[in-house]
Amino acid sequence: MGVLTQLRRGTAITAAFVGLLCGCSTFQMRPQFSVDQDAEVAGLASLYSAKAISDCLTQPIAKQATCRNTIVQARLIAIDARYTQFRQAFDSQTRWAAFGSTVVSLGLTSASSLTPVGTAHILGAAASGVTGSQAAYQKEVLVERTANAVETSMDAGRLLISVRIRSGLKQSAADYPLAVALSDLEDYYNAGTMLGAISNITQNAGTQAQVANQELLTVSGFESSSAATYLQNYIDPSIVTDQPTLTQHMNDLIAQVAKLGLNVAPTYFVTNGDPGQQRTVATKLGWNGQ
Repeated sequence: MGVLTQLRRGTAITAAFVGLLCGCSTFQMRPQFSVDQDAEVAGLASLYSAKAISDCLTQPIAKQATCRNTIVQARLIAIDARYTQFRQAFDSQTRWAAFGSTVVSLGLTSASSLTPVGTAHILGAAASGVTGSQAAYQKEVLVERTANAVETSMDAGRLLISVRIRSGLKQSAADYPLAVALSDLEDYYNAGTMLGAISNITQNAGTQAQVANQELLTVSGFESSSAATYLQNYIDPSIVTDQPTLTQHMNDLIAQVAKLGLNVAPTYFVTNGDPGQQRTVATKLGWNGQ
């Protein structure tokens, strides 16, 4: 079998296989779900309807725990069912469709260029196909990793709020009212959305940055000293509540920093300044060394 025929056949097989995985409606990337989720949600709707909520709230608070639990459990099941559907659609869109269509397109392009004009042209077309596939892979790997981060964030956020809800259901209706439970359910739903996931990722990144910054300060020997703490309190409006005094403190700090020949903001100096210089300034401003 000639090189040209082999390359054509290999390209056709690749295109057919990726097309099967990514575009064929008869092939599913997961087993068929055993429950009709739409019917399940529809069947539960009456248990958490506005009427069910209203009827529960009209009861004495001491008797609301049972109906509260019924409403919350039913809505949890409904939210989970819709989340499963969302995850399936999200997986299909982010993991298979784009990469498959790109590789198939590259394969077909290479196949069309394989005309019988010599081995050099054949190998060049093959190399083009490989290079293009690598580019597609690199591009889709970024999508894949982003999708993984989003899904992990959604799952983690939902889990945390689920614990909060289930802990609340063990309490009395007075300690965990229906209104609070419904608010937690909204948080639970929002945690399973793209916006909720991105918000969670952003918050986690900010927290991790603060931890890393503190670790860096500790390792480098620039962690907050008692002098730095004194200076921070010296200009903290929550501590120095008298405005004229606070203004005077700020002016005194600016003057002392300037005497050191530094051209930095006082707030930067008290948090990121050299510890030795911080001690010098703090002493000038009344710090007793403790």
